Order: sequence, then structure tokens, then C-alpha cells
Amino acid sequence: MKHIEKGVSLRYAPRDFLRDLNADNASTGLVAGILGLSVGVVHISAGTSAGLDSSFIMIWVISYLMINGLFGLFMPAYYRLPLPMANSIPGALMFAAVIPVIGLEAALGASLIAGAITLVAGVTGVMGIVMRLIPMPIVMGMVGGMLLSFGLNMVKPLESAIVPASIMILAFFLSARLLRKVPPLVVAMLAGI
Repeated sequence: MKHIEKGVSLRYAPRDFLRDLNADNASTGLVAGILGLSVGVVHISAGTSAGLDSSFIMIWVISYLMINGLFGLFMPAYYRLPLPMANSIPGALMFAAVIPVIGLEAALGASLIAGAITLVAGVTGVMGIVMRLIPMPIVMGMVGGMLLSFGLNMVKPLESAIVPASIMILAFFLSARLLRKVPPLVVAMLAGI
């Protein structure tokens, strides 16, 4: 057990949760929760486009939400780090794209093996070694490249819905400047709604 990454502890997690509960952390959690739930829509559309049965898609989405929810409670509380556990939006889209090519069974098997390798690498500390070997600018460049399409998609509504998008952007910047106690993301979401 000496090679397992050491966490803080679950013993003081409820006390630390209450200590760290503030408007900024609550709004960040709210936005992360909404984004996490919206990923289910991506899974449904990806599964539908891959021609999967609707019952399989529902099992896929429910298991995604349950796994991410359970691990999302315990792993961050133990390690005191934000640790998402389920697959990402690009992962869901890639999974749906490879199903017609290699078949559902092979895609599931590859996903399970990749998940197991990732879990072992993370728990044993191998990822810490890899992170020390790869320079941070390269890592940030890779992350920026993956998120570029999402960033570009964020400004696409300006073409067709200039008024709501402008109101949300304006609300974000004004609330960041004027309302110190209210998180700007919450104000922008409320303005959009």
C-alpha cells in the first residue's frame, strides 16, 4: 500500500465542507452541476447518432451520472482536489464516432481498459511522475487546443442571438465590477434565463 497516493481523510470532510462553504464555492458548484447534467444531453445525442438502442442510451446516461456523482462526492473529499471521474464531452463524442467503425463491444472494452489504466495511474502516483516529466506549457497548450472548439462555440450565439448573448456578457462584467458578494456566473445565468 506504500505506492497508493495518500489523501487527506474523510473524517473531517463534513467540517471542512461547512468551513469552505461560501458564495463563490457554491456558485462554482452550481455551474459545475448544471454542466455535468447537461453532458447527459451530449451522451443521448451521441448514442442516437451511433444507432444505439434507447434503453442502452438511458443505462449509459444513468450510469454516467451515478458514477460521476458517487465518485464526485468521495474522491474530492478524500484528496481535497476536484477530480471528475466519468468520461468527458469529447470522450462521449469519440465513443459514439467509433461505434460504427469497430462495434459496440470493442468500444466498450477499450473504454473500460482505458478507464482502468487511468485509475491505476492516478491512484499509484504514476500521473505525478508523468506531470513532472512533461513541461507545463505543453500541457496547457494541449488543454487549450482541446478547449478551443468549446471557446469558439461560446461566441457562436452572437451571430443568431445577439441580444441575449450581449445581455449575459454585460451582466457578467457588470456584476464582476459592481457586485462583490454575488458571483458573476450566477448573475450571467440568471440574466440569460
